[in-house]
Amino acid sequence: MKTLRASVFLWFILCLLSSALAAAESRKPNIIVILTDDHGWADLGVQGADAQIHTPNLDLLAKDGVRFTRGYVTAPQCTPSRAGLISGQYQNKFGVRAACPDCHVPKEWGPMMLRKAKASLEVFSKITGKIDTPEKFEKHRMELATDEWARMKAAGSRECRNCHSWDAMEAAKQKPAAQKKHAMAQATGKTCVDCHKGIAHLLPAEYVEPDEE
Repeated sequence: MKTLRASVFLWFILCLLSSALAAAESRKPNIIVILTDDHGWADLGVQGADAQIHTPNLDLLAKDGVRFTRGYVTAPQCTPSRAGLISGQYQNKFGVRAACPDCHVPKEWGPMMLRKAKASLEVFSKITGKIDTPEKFEKHRMELATDEWARMKAAGSRECRNCHSWDAMEAAKQKPAAQKKHAMAQATGKTCVDCHKGIAHLLPAEYVEPDEE
């Protein structure tokens, strides 16, 4: 009899726990995370920094939702920012990273040394006062950007290919417009910097986008 009572009591407790867990489960918030990456702070219409930039869907989310204007992802590029979001950790902790040198410094020893030597000479522009203030830097941005684009073009967008390559792309998973442009670029010998200027930085005010072919 005592065994029967104990069994009934245990069954009753288990039923209560199951009900409590089910109730707690139903109260969990349903959250959808939309992550957009490979763009800077100014590359959203809602920021109002560039009248030529149109991001209507994201702008609508910002208008109808809450904007955290001092919130940051821990990297501007796609792979590390996604790794940080998914893991909840700073991605450098487990080796997923991409920083300025990944885009501007070659990996190979010879080209890397040449690039570092040239970068050392560029310090003189700050020492001599050519770009020692934000205003002066902005005045010379088009000149500086043009030099860097030319260097990257001459190297076949080598630094871009630290992370990307034609072989690694799956055209079937790209939008039709991207498929068309990538196929045309590959067929005509274009490289990343031909079409993706300003992907990590706001373009200089003087920059004029070339006409679409």
